[in-house]
Amino acid sequence: MAIFNFRIVYNSFLENLIKKIQNLEEQSTLSLEVLEKIDSGELNIDFEHIDYRDKPLLKALIQTQKRIQDITMEEKKRKWVSEGLASFGEVLRDAPDLKALGDKIISKLVKHLDAVQGGLFVLREEKQDQPILELLSGYAYNREKIAEKEILAGEGLVGQAFRNGMVNLVRNIPQEYVTRVGSGFGEARPNALLIIPLKINEQVYGVIELATFGEFYPHHLEFVSKLADNIASELFKMQTNITTRKLLEDSQKQTLNLRSKEEEMRGKNDELEAAQELMKLKQAELEKTLEKSRQQALELQNKEQDLSHSQEILQNIIDNIPKAIFWKDPQLNYLGCNKIFAQVATLSNSEEIVGKSDFEMPWTTEEAHAYRADDQSVMDAKQAKLNIEESQTLEDGTLTWLNTSKVPLFDKNGTLLGVLGMFEDVSQRKQEVETLKQKIKESEIMDKRFAEQLNQLNEYEMENIKLKEELKQLKRMNEKSTSG
Repeated sequence: MAIFNFRIVYNSFLENLIKKIQNLEEQSTLSLEVLEKIDSGELNIDFEHIDYRDKPLLKALIQTQKRIQDITMEEKKRKWVSEGLASFGEVLRDAPDLKALGDKIISKLVKHLDAVQGGLFVLREEKQDQPILELLSGYAYNREKIAEKEILAGEGLVGQAFRNGMVNLVRNIPQEYVTRVGSGFGEARPNALLIIPLKINEQVYGVIELATFGEFYPHHLEFVSKLADNIASELFKMQTNITTRKLLEDSQKQTLNLRSKEEEMRGKNDELEAAQELMKLKQAELEKTLEKSRQQALELQNKEQDLSHSQEILQNIIDNIPKAIFWKDPQLNYLGCNKIFAQVATLSNSEEIVGKSDFEMPWTTEEAHAYRADDQSVMDAKQAKLNIEESQTLEDGTLTWLNTSKVPLFDKNGTLLGVLGMFEDVSQRKQEVETLKQKIKESEIMDKRFAEQLNQLNEYEMENIKLKEELKQLKRMNEKSTSG
């Protein structure tokens, strides 16, 4: 009996095997297609319609194709950046003046980035306390846009970029927000704004603002960030050259003016020498007055320097100084005073003033505000105000004069402790000075009258001599007639 070797195969197994073979054939065909396209340099292949989840070889090839595509795209972007920087080199080197340089920069930059608008703002040097950015060049919709435009530092996007020195990319700007963000392009409605500060060693010298209806991509930001340093350097160099030339021209003009003035001065030297002789006489008198004033000031300074570190000794000394004295803390509250000031403030003793403000003193609210403002100005300026004479009208209409001095107080570390003030009534001294001036004026009048009387006396003397001569002649004539 013959024996046959056989194996039972189910239809389902055969169907699965056929599907796998078909899948391998399809995968091989697609993989070959991908390899051919990669080899020909065709990298923009759309595989969205292909299900390659169960095709590992095809999946690997597609991923390789995408990586090659990404690398190629990055290389194109790097090349775009490098070629762009190189093309701008000639623009930055070849410009006759600052305005022409700005126009060429903004025009080429707008076109190179496929933007629609651009503005180049530069720092105006003459107002450092309030920096102002001035529109040097503008470009809009393929035509030059020249307009007077100024932006304060910190104002809008341009002013903010100047303040913080950071590149700012603003996307999807709604129309109602354009004015609010402070864009330099009025009511234009860009899709994205790119603000680039122009810096040298962290010092910002200008800002570029670009607008597009499309998008600014990372390689655009890389390009403008690198280009900004070159633009800033060239702008700074040209501004420096312009400033140097202007200074040289100003110096030459000043030299010519000085030479002209020297000629004039030489002609006036003789007049000045004569005037100097007259001034020497007056100076001698002034020196005597000044020496007296120096002695008085020295005496006052010596009295003020006798203050002691001991509070008890200090209080005893200031109570004997013939001036009203007070001192306050940085909040303008009184820390103490001497007896004279206590009497002016209608206090029974100087201790009562401690901790009080000017609003708790017997002066008016207007006077309190004025005193506090003056004391605060001395502390803010950190400088003494010495021997300031001020007039004051009392309630009865009497005009008085006060000599006031105020000094800021510091500890050994330079920390502000408060303010010291002193004043005295110099009305009598002012009156004496006025009286002295009046007496000098009267003396001058008397001297003038004396000189006039002396001249008259000399004239009378000459007349008398003349009459005596005439009498002698008459006498001689008489004698001759008698003898004849």
